[in-house]
Amino acid sequence: MSFWTTLIVAAILVWLFNRWATRKQKSEKYKSLGWVAIVVVVFGYQILVDQFGNTRIGSFMERAEYIAPYYVHLYKTPDGARSVKVTAEIQATHTDDSWTDNDGNENSAAQRVYYLYEATLPSGEVLTFYDAIDSEGSDVALQPQRRVEVTDDNQQTWYVELTEEQVE
Repeated sequence: MSFWTTLIVAAILVWLFNRWATRKQKSEKYKSLGWVAIVVVVFGYQILVDQFGNTRIGSFMERAEYIAPYYVHLYKTPDGARSVKVTAEIQATHTDDSWTDNDGNENSAAQRVYYLYEATLPSGEVLTFYDAIDSEGSDVALQPQRRVEVTDDNQQTWYVELTEEQVE
């Protein structure tokens, strides 16, 4: 869950608490206690995730950034006729995208992205993807359960599908 989602959920909970508190007693003490609770929930969640978060894709407690081993499917052809399930090093991070819409308004959004660093073939050969690019020359971000075209550091093209299965 993102920071802003956590903030919205916490604000709704505080609002509900304040409504309940004002029915019980007409006290400002409960209202200020609610606002203290929102600060504790939001920042407490961020600290918990940073310190004790996990590396599971899509988890509520997924760390903001990490490198972890996952299984990926490697394909030689785009039709996916033959695949090999291999171990790979994946880096998870956030990117901030910004764009201008048709009305001239500036927009931005943060999104979770996963980058492929290395993949180990069953033969033991290690493919490196430190400078992985797509056919347009852009950095390649993986998405779980979606096949993406990637060129490795040896200029060999692969089609990679990130699984949500972490190597134990």
